[in-house]
Amino acid sequence: MVALSRQFPVVSVTGPRQSGKTTLARMVFHHHDYVSLEDPDEREFALTDPRGFLRRFSEGVILDEIQRAPGFCPTSRAWWIRILCPTGHEVDVVIDTGRSLVPVEIKSGETIDPSFFDGLRYFISLGSPALKTGVLVHGGEALYRREQFVIRPWYRCV
Repeated sequence: MVALSRQFPVVSVTGPRQSGKTTLARMVFHHHDYVSLEDPDEREFALTDPRGFLRRFSEGVILDEIQRAPGFCPTSRAWWIRILCPTGHEVDVVIDTGRSLVPVEIKSGETIDPSFFDGLRYFISLGSPALKTGVLVHGGEALYRREQFVIRPWYRCV
């Protein structure tokens, strides 16, 4: 988690209720501020001025109970990139297989542009032994390998 947080502006911890997500996050990121969106004032601020809310935390923040403010976290990748990740080093999905992490980039077009691999390359370059390959899912028909990447048509993924 620490290595990923150095490279990516948002790290999400998910799991079942009462499984220790908050405790883990607070132990690992003990130097970060902690805010629970269960607090009505914090939730209101996050919903009415998300940029101002996030600007308070230049050194990072643990946001707890974020599901209580569904309008705060837009699902738009562009929103997060513009606010927190201007370098563009992100991937669409990371799959944890239990033995490795597999970054996945998803593109709708049939043509494969070399820039589609930039986020995958960067993610793999982080150097974790669990990162060995990446997957590009696209709208074309080709199924092949390129460098350390598997390229799959989307219809073969369903």
